[in-house]
Amino acid sequence: MKNVFYIVISVFCALIQPLHAQQRGDIVSFELVKEWNNAQAVEEAFKLVEGYTGALGNDPETQEGVRNFLRSYVKRNLEARSLKFYKLIYHTIDFDDQPAIASGLVIIPQRPASTCKYGMAVYNHGTLFAREEAPSMYFDNRRYRDGELFFSVIMAAMEHFTLVPDYYGMGYGTGLHHHNMDKTNSNSVIDMMRAGRKMAASLNMELTQRVVITGYSEGGSVTMATAKRIKEERLQNEFPQVFLGPASGAYDMGGEAYNFIVRNPFYPTRSYILYQAASCQDMYKELYDPADDKGIDIYLRPPYNDLYRANLPTQTGNVGWVPLPWPQMFNDGILELVDNDPTHPLRTCLQRNNTYDWQNPYETFIYYCNTDEQVPPTGAVKTHNVQQSFIPANRFWERFRLRISEMSFDGAIPDHGTCALPSVLFFMEEMRARKRNICRPNRISEDGITIDVNGEPLLFNLPANYADAPIEVMGVDGKSKIFMPNQQQQYNISSLKPGIYLYRTQLANGRTDWDYFMKAPLHFVNTNDYNPIQTDIDGRSHVDISLLAEPVRRLEVYDAQGNRVKVIPNTTAATDKIMLNGRFATGEHTVMVITDEQAFPLKWQVSEKIANSSSDKFVVYTENGMAQIRTLSETPINALQLFDIQGKQLMAKNGLSQQNVQISLNEYPAGMYLIMVNGSESFKVVR
Repeated sequence: MKNVFYIVISVFCALIQPLHAQQRGDIVSFELVKEWNNAQAVEEAFKLVEGYTGALGNDPETQEGVRNFLRSYVKRNLEARSLKFYKLIYHTIDFDDQPAIASGLVIIPQRPASTCKYGMAVYNHGTLFAREEAPSMYFDNRRYRDGELFFSVIMAAMEHFTLVPDYYGMGYGTGLHHHNMDKTNSNSVIDMMRAGRKMAASLNMELTQRVVITGYSEGGSVTMATAKRIKEERLQNEFPQVFLGPASGAYDMGGEAYNFIVRNPFYPTRSYILYQAASCQDMYKELYDPADDKGIDIYLRPPYNDLYRANLPTQTGNVGWVPLPWPQMFNDGILELVDNDPTHPLRTCLQRNNTYDWQNPYETFIYYCNTDEQVPPTGAVKTHNVQQSFIPANRFWERFRLRISEMSFDGAIPDHGTCALPSVLFFMEEMRARKRNICRPNRISEDGITIDVNGEPLLFNLPANYADAPIEVMGVDGKSKIFMPNQQQQYNISSLKPGIYLYRTQLANGRTDWDYFMKAPLHFVNTNDYNPIQTDIDGRSHVDISLLAEPVRRLEVYDAQGNRVKVIPNTTAATDKIMLNGRFATGEHTVMVITDEQAFPLKWQVSEKIANSSSDKFVVYTENGMAQIRTLSETPINALQLFDIQGKQLMAKNGLSQQNVQISLNEYPAGMYLIMVNGSESFKVVR
């Protein structure tokens, strides 16, 4: 009752203010609700770890491995940090653009006075069904160990002024929360960022322009929706430096997510279905007449209609009554009616709240798991592909700012719940590595691995006190590898698969130390329309860096097993191309283009080259089933035709006006083909 009373009083006080005083992002109030000193921060973080590992199932080995990893993570990132937690209530707008109230939790790390400024970070939480489960109420309800507080605590420890929004309709806010919906949730996050800046100013804290936004599950959707709204409402001047880490979100609500749920009668978190129906009705009021108290009876049969009315619109959190298989709660024929009518109000509501199809200008790391049973992994892949499609070939290197990583690690991460751990932590590690970070986090402990992402991306170094100790490295797949001491104390981990690794060291004094490192998956981008690795007719290959704005320090070449086989420094400070000199075995390689900012991985297939024929204008050769046509003069390639040996036309390309064109022969049977260039010169090629 105390929480309900507080909500009523807060909302009443806010709404009786003059309308002109209620601007989006204005503060209603903020209040210190908890403070942890250094020792308490570590102690409480360890308790959060225990809560997380306790939810991982009954496998003691898995629990122990995750526990050791997270305790190491806490030790490295949270020691010497004290934290203050504030409840923030602020003004926002509802779906109809009318004044509304929202709330959230603010976490501020404490440190000695410094000229270094904090950046802002936002952690968007996963689905909650009761408003009192929201982050702003964690400490009021003494339930902070039940939620996702661990991730935002670590975020704050990494020197961020950290915001944890409740979302519209949750916590101390007004209205009904719109589950996985775009407008009200993204507006509440944007307005909390505005309120957060005003709160920081009132505390005499100056923040940088840098904003890091991440979230998991529904929080992944909200993260993508927030960035989309910043761009489409032209708020870039207000938020000029945005970094995104959406994880396991339902970005294609009307397509991939809808099909994933509807085609699975045993969909495990089936209460989401009713949450989305309640959200659509509250926003658009099209599922049934809002004046009809019995309107939901069109869809749900007894007793589910009454249970829906008692729990969903009032957000009691009680959804355990939703049956499995879930279709049995619907009236006969209603699901077929919705499924067969793409214009049904539920279908159009979901389509209106898609967040994948937009031109994303921000550095973005999308995370997902193939083992996810709640959110379709195909939605993440579709989102990445569509957003990549907006970047043309002449801005090729910009494609690397839109990255996607699959986090299941060969099934070691088994489900939606456990996928949160690697997804969020890998994003935090990426943000730690950004050299654009104005205020880099201080190193807390001298123990542990130091990874130089840009300098030596596939090596790690050990501190001096480990000089005589063998290192046992253990992955989440349960496999381990022993590294013996060496003079350099530098160990090549290039052959290890991407993942989270613990390492254990038995020191001479008998003490066993645990620490961790995280090896991110390499992110390759589409090279179908432009490939920076080019090979001339004589078989000499080079990397075209003419479109890359950053100076290249060197190239590193790795074989298919991940072993580094060649380092090619850019000693001439070339800005157009760097030759891949040396002898390389036939097969797949990775070429890392290393700049001061980051490392760009490119796939390179080394094989024997077959030069076919040439004229004074054009040359044609094939490699790995690909035919490469290049001009040797001022005459561009305007048109191409491909014929089989019987003269049947298989393909035609017109209006090209290019100097270099590549076409695939892999879809055709092995044999001889004829390529006609500009309708006048023909060349025989062999697949």
